[in-house]
Amino acid sequence: MDTDVKGRMLEQISSEGTLDVEAVRAAGSPVTVRDLTDEECAFYWEHGWVSLPQLISEESAGILLAEAQRMQTEAEALAAPAYQAKTRTIWGAPALTNPVFASVCCSVELGTAAARLMSSPVFGPRQARRSYDALQLKGPASDGGTRTPWHQDFPAFPLDRAGMMVFWIALVPLTPDMGTLRFVDHSNKMGVLGNFNEFDGEDLVERYPGILDQGEVVGGLALRPGDATAHDTMTVHSAPANTSDRGRWVYSPSYFPADAQYTGAPHPRFGNIDLPVNEPIDHPLFPVIGDFPAAK
Repeated sequence: MDTDVKGRMLEQISSEGTLDVEAVRAAGSPVTVRDLTDEECAFYWEHGWVSLPQLISEESAGILLAEAQRMQTEAEALAAPAYQAKTRTIWGAPALTNPVFASVCCSVELGTAAARLMSSPVFGPRQARRSYDALQLKGPASDGGTRTPWHQDFPAFPLDRAGMMVFWIALVPLTPDMGTLRFVDHSNKMGVLGNFNEFDGEDLVERYPGILDQGEVVGGLALRPGDATAHDTMTVHSAPANTSDRGRWVYSPSYFPADAQYTGAPHPRFGNIDLPVNEPIDHPLFPVIGDFPAAK
């Protein structure tokens, strides 16, 4: 990664504030998040990803899009222009500066959904902590919206156990030619396959082509505004170039299990705060957002 780009990323991340979850919730939210079904959770545990039609309503997606476009004109993107041109433009942690995104990232409903997805039959009931959230705009390929290589998210994080997950929420109508996510089905069960830096063009499947012999490539869905996918950070995934003439706007909040312990491995967000190694991560930068719901 370009040193100037990395420096700017570290500067923003190290100055990142914290979220007062109770205050955010008390302020209310114009965005509604639906409950997950038992069938969606079971599919996720088996396949490592799941389609979530209308996780938020189209109206709610429109509210987020308006905020995203306002931020596009007012807020500096996480990456420098040269970096943006490689794959996509990312605005990091909009929940820390925008109350609408904060209300979604901290919502009881989204936190509960995250807790349910990471509470597989293997792990049992878990709480979900906020990891990060991001706005992502992949423009047409002619403007830099190029292919995102195959990778796993998990190896980049200093966590000692699986369960971290990502929601990928469409803010505009998305067609497959705009570069919607592809997944290797069941690859959440393949273990840690290596820390491949997608931003530098490193491709996991090019290094280990046998991955595609073990799992079918799925996904590439058409999504309405408010539709989402969720994936386990152990799941191998990628996104093609955006070959349309439209921008691919997505909001992606992520969460990790509260029982995960900090390994001490280098990471710009976790490493800049005083976290004890081999202990659960209990810090206001990573508040608990959701609990596994009690049986009714």
